[in-house]
Order: sequence, then structure tokens, then C-alpha cells
Amino acid sequence: MDFFITNPEYSILIGLILAFLSYFSYLKGVGAYFLPFASVLWFFYYIWETSLVGSGMNIRIDLFIIYPILFIMTIVSIGHYFLLLEKLKK
Repeated sequence: MDFFITNPEYSILIGLILAFLSYFSYLKGVGAYFLPFASVLWFFYYIWETSLVGSGMNIRIDLFIIYPILFIMTIVSIGHYFLLLEKLKK
């Protein structure tokens, strides 16, 4: 996760991937409700990290609080998406 501290712009990429998955889930009628929330969290993380890097602060609360929330929400939302996709196939 140190990767996102030095390159916060990659968090935008993850947010966009989750946003596209969310969009396509609604087109398919799946309705994965956690995907947009996870996408917004990644966009907020980008704002948080760039504001810290730009101001020169070295506050690492993201290591203890933000990273676990991002990781858990991303895994839950992707898992929920694939679970709903499997349910739709049946």
C-alpha cells in the first residue's frame, strides 16, 4: 500500500475501474450497490493523499484506518458484484 502514498494518481484508476463495474452492473440489471460506494471512497482517498503530499505533511493515519477500510470495502464490493452476477445466471 506504500505504492499509493508515492503514486496517489493510481487510486483514481482503481476508482474508475470500480465506477465502470458499477455502471455495467446496472446495465446488466445486477444492481451491485457497494461498487459506487467503494469507487467514491477511492476518489476521496486520492483527494486526501494529494492534499497531504502537497502540504508536506507526514500524517500516516491512512496506514491504520483508511487502508483497511479501502481494502475491505473493495473486496466486499467486488465479491458482492460477482455473487449477484452468479445469482443472475441461475
